[in-house]
Amino acid sequence: MKPLLEKIANTVNTPFFLYHESMIQSRIEDVLNVFSAVDFQPTFAVKANANPFLLSMFHAYGIGADFISRGEFESSRAGGIPTSKMTWNGNVKSEDDMLFFSKQGIQNVNIDSIEELQKWGRLKKNRNIPLPSLFLRINPSIEVSTHPYIKTGMKQHKFGISLHDIDTCLRIAQEVGLPLQGFHIHIGSQITDSNSFEKAYLTISKLSRQYGFSDINIGGGWGIPYFDGKQLDLKHMKSIVTSLFSHFRIWCELGRYLIGEAGWYIVRACENRDSEIETMCITDGGMNHLLRPSLYKAHHSFSSTDPISQKKSVRIMGRLCETGDILVPSTVQICPKEGSLIAIHQSGAYGFSMANHYNGFPLPAEVFLSQNGEWTIIRKAESNSRFLDQCNLGERYDITH
Repeated sequence: MKPLLEKIANTVNTPFFLYHESMIQSRIEDVLNVFSAVDFQPTFAVKANANPFLLSMFHAYGIGADFISRGEFESSRAGGIPTSKMTWNGNVKSEDDMLFFSKQGIQNVNIDSIEELQKWGRLKKNRNIPLPSLFLRINPSIEVSTHPYIKTGMKQHKFGISLHDIDTCLRIAQEVGLPLQGFHIHIGSQITDSNSFEKAYLTISKLSRQYGFSDINIGGGWGIPYFDGKQLDLKHMKSIVTSLFSHFRIWCELGRYLIGEAGWYIVRACENRDSEIETMCITDGGMNHLLRPSLYKAHHSFSSTDPISQKKSVRIMGRLCETGDILVPSTVQICPKEGSLIAIHQSGAYGFSMANHYNGFPLPAEVFLSQNGEWTIIRKAESNSRFLDQCNLGERYDITH
């Protein structure tokens, strides 16, 4: 792998993201197997990774798009995904966007609140256009084991409709003739406990039977093994899905599970600074490209092309002007040599999609590695001045004003 990584690095420069076709295919096969006994309509959560090339790969396997914004919508279209296989998600939806996406002919919308439902009612009353199929996102108040920032299914969270408000929502929909298709549920992200999903899936299947809905959107949230190695029990998941959903059409919105392990963030080790406590390996990357370790205290695993022989306490850091600019927290592992390439693993999801221009650094390239060993640049690295593109460079502050 070292000669290949060096060849890519010499072409696109570090840092860059690298995606492995073989791993994406493997995860797609895993998911299709879990749902093999039910009527399954998969979508990919574009928020995890919005590169059109990758979206086109998912489309080739029959997977649609779950998008949040017009930007993610345009990425999905650029990837060849038809609007008839798109679901619109989101916490607050403007009436302008509601009109726009309805005219585009998207398939489904997940409604996040009573207020949003009322907006759809006004749109139907004032505009003579077909609406997408509408799913009510419920908040089941289910506690899950994951980072608090990515829990979404408790009463204190801003997502979804309380179970106590379902009858009110159904009455509002009936009064204005809204096309309610079913219920939607999403209890959080990076969940590796299948029992949590069993609780959520049991809740929504019971509600769907109670209210006579045959379509269910079960959201996403499937976790992957990061440094701790915790994995989702797919055999248990298949058993849950088969037993609860055999009489339903099932939609889902998996993101991280399909792309997370397939991506590496490749950086160059620039300086190793030794202290009495540990070695800080400072790279040419940073939290401006891979934010999860700093934002969520996430612990990714890593490997390097030229490791030092002995294991020691090492922390992989970026070059930004922040103490919190950490790519891998302190861990006892073989330390990379200065000048070597470092692959930060499990970076395919919420890597590039959360990247930014902090400290004025450009966004990195993205590269796709095929099973046959050939590689393709699927996004060029930005120029150093790209973050200034929308600035009015002809204007200067005049103190005489």
